[in-house]
Amino acid sequence: MALFDLTPGLHRGDQPVAQLAARTHKGQAHFAGTGPAGKQCRQCARWMFVGQWRHGPAPSPCGKYRELMRQKGKPVPYGAAACKFFEPRAQEIPLAKPVRSHA
Repeated sequence: MALFDLTPGLHRGDQPVAQLAARTHKGQAHFAGTGPAGKQCRQCARWMFVGQWRHGPAPSPCGKYRELMRQKGKPVPYGAAACKFFEPRAQEIPLAKPVRSHA
């Protein structure tokens, strides 16, 4: 399901916009997969991790979406392909909840 109506045959670079839109999640600031190859939202400084875990980090809102739209967006899954606004996070969020030692 696309997030919006698309002009048939429209491309962004070498990728059809319909394909980009199909893998983009509501709440992302731009099309998924337009950022650095292989990067995910959880690796971005703008992904506002809320510190909750399920089978990995819980979906969290995108700070760039909030900046652009001036409202909080829907939570974006941690594994979503990064968009063009990707900024490397200083410390990456692990895929599993860290175990705290009792020293």
